[in-house]
Amino acid sequence: MGQTTPIADADSTTEKAGLALHHRGAVDQPQLVEHLVGEYPVQVAIHYANVPSFDRDDDAYGTSGRTALKYLTRFAQNSTPICAHYSHLNGEAYVGTLTDEFSVLVTRDGEILDEVDAAAGERVQTAYDDADAVSFLKTAALENPIKITEEEYPILFEPSRWNAGKAFHPWDTMRDLLVRILAGDAGGLTAKTLPWPLAEKLVEEYMRRSLVPDFAKQADGRGGRETIDLLGFDAEGRHVVAQTTTATTTDCVQEKAQNLHAYIETRDARYGYLFALEETKPEWIGQISDLEFVPLEHVLSYCRDKPGVHSLIE
Repeated sequence: MGQTTPIADADSTTEKAGLALHHRGAVDQPQLVEHLVGEYPVQVAIHYANVPSFDRDDDAYGTSGRTALKYLTRFAQNSTPICAHYSHLNGEAYVGTLTDEFSVLVTRDGEILDEVDAAAGERVQTAYDDADAVSFLKTAALENPIKITEEEYPILFEPSRWNAGKAFHPWDTMRDLLVRILAGDAGGLTAKTLPWPLAEKLVEEYMRRSLVPDFAKQADGRGGRETIDLLGFDAEGRHVVAQTTTATTTDCVQEKAQNLHAYIETRDARYGYLFALEETKPEWIGQISDLEFVPLEHVLSYCRDKPGVHSLIE
């Protein structure tokens, strides 16, 4: 196995986590998937240019191929934690640390014809370089791979969180969870790993039980899901609206907050709540009397201690 280095620090300028999708093209073959995950070591693979090359400057690669190969080699050099999805593993995936144990896998219609060890930046020779209808896949091995399931970690299986147009790319927002899985201490959800549908359910329970006594739900959303998720009335009959987001970028939360406030202002005696990660709170939101920010961290902590609610997250 190639030499690996410790996982990059969270403050590193390198990518902190990665996602590998084996969902289409030459990497989406049942026999190939069986080889990638059924043999030791578990591997991730990319195709793009049909050449046996790890050289990003190879003329055969276009922009997308060069980018994918850049991440494949960089992740390996930095021992980056990776989540690898394979289309023929229903509800299962692998988490591991990417290594620089590279190879070129030669396949035809999913059948493995040959495997040749390679190094970053190298173009290798194979016995099939001039053969017809073969695919040259560039692979890297995962160190200490751990099989996970959608039931255990639903947030890692939400396609809305993937850049599905790219087979291999950074996934820094999931670094904390991937590192904890690899360390064996990933038990229990955190605010950052809450799947959005569950976050919305917990918010509704929190509003009913604590924030807005006698909250009467009217609807699950008005003005589009980008504006509000929940609409109802408080005990005095005033309109209450809420927006829940698990976004990890302040720009995204800022936009949602502005849209929510604009909606609140369209009617007198209406007020609302924005539920989001504490670190994404817009600075101006505390100056608005009819809009309050509630950290998802607080909601999760509250719900963990409440009978009838904690079962949703345990």
